Order: sequence, then C-alpha cells, then structure tokens
Amino acid sequence: MILFFVVFVVIGCILIYSFWPRRREKMHSSRNYAHALDGRSGVGHCTFELPHTIDDTMNCILCFSKYSYWNDQIKQATIYETKSFQGICQYKVRFEFTLGPFLTTTLHMVHKRYNNRLVWYMDPNYSSWLFESNRGSWSLEKIDETCTLCTYDCTIVSKFTVPTAMQNWILKNAVFCATEWLKNALNTEIPPKKTRILSKLMCCLPDANRKHYLIF
Repeated sequence: MILFFVVFVVIGCILIYSFWPRRREKMHSSRNYAHALDGRSGVGHCTFELPHTIDDTMNCILCFSKYSYWNDQIKQATIYETKSFQGICQYKVRFEFTLGPFLTTTLHMVHKRYNNRLVWYMDPNYSSWLFESNRGSWSLEKIDETCTLCTYDCTIVSKFTVPTAMQNWILKNAVFCATEWLKNALNTEIPPKKTRILSKLMCCLPDANRKHYLIF
C-alpha cells in the first residue's frame, strides 16, 4: 500500500512538471476547455486565430522533425513510415517525450491529413506505459487571405487513475503546451510550401463545420 502511494505521488509530480507551461496563459475563452471525464480519461479543446495562411500553418504542423526545437516536452520526433491512399497522406511518427528531468516516454502516432485537417491516434502496433488511448485533430479554416482559425481537439485515456482536480489541471496545461508551440513556431520560421492534397474523405465521426468526418 505504501509503495502504491509513493508511485502515485511520483507519477503525479512527473505529470505536473511535464505539463507546467513555460509561459503562463489563461484559457478562459468559452471556446477553450479541458476537463476530466473520470479518473483516467479527459478531453481538451482550443480555438485560436493565427496571422498566417492555411498552407503555412499546416506545413508548420507537418514539420515533425523540428518539433524538438519548438516544443520543450518533445525530445525527438522521427517519421518511420509515410504513404498515401485514397487522397489521404499518412505519417507515422515516433515521439520521445520528456517527463521531468530524468524520465522519458515514447509514443508512436499515426497522422492522417486530408485537406486542411490532420487527425492522429496511437499506432496499434505499439503500446505505451502511460496512455491507453491518445487521439485528436487539428482543423484549419480560412478567415481571410492572411489569417487562419485553428481548432485543436484531443481525447486521452491514461493507464493510471488520478484525482479529478489534478487531472483537470494537467489537461488544461497540456492543451496549452500542445497549442502554444505552433504560435511560437510560426513566428520563428515558416516552412517551405508543399503541394496540397485534395480528395474526399468518407466519414465515421461528424465535423459540423465542414460536414466532413474524422476517420480513426
């Protein structure tokens, strides 16, 4: 029992350290939220505007090899498989995350891009000691010729149960870390333009804004 309590406290401290934002920013907008569904799962959502084109923004998101420069929590990101099918471009990426000063974890994620939408989920061929499920999406919408509306959504299920208040706090700061890097990256460097992929995506989860659907 004592050992379990010690492990619980250590994991909680590691997660808090990992997701503590380097620069505080409140998320009180009605369009931004992060909350726990129970002791192990939670959802996050963030919508914000960027003074950049859709192409530049998506190209930046797809520059996985530079994630370690833009995001303090990512030690390395390596693409280990790419392919295109039915107009969808798929990237499998291995992420090495830092969880505190002495601990790292690895996630293998599948990313699928269709037009101005990128969805991701865990590669079923690999397991994680931290997550049972981690999936989400980036959706980009044109505001005008030089401005883009970005929508970030994520749903996670961890393998550990933590108090709801702690999980809410971790999720809130995780959403902040997962979106703030894009703003900083676009202000630092715009990746070269790439050819856009145009196709039609069949659906299984609704996207009310575009009437397209999200494949997991």
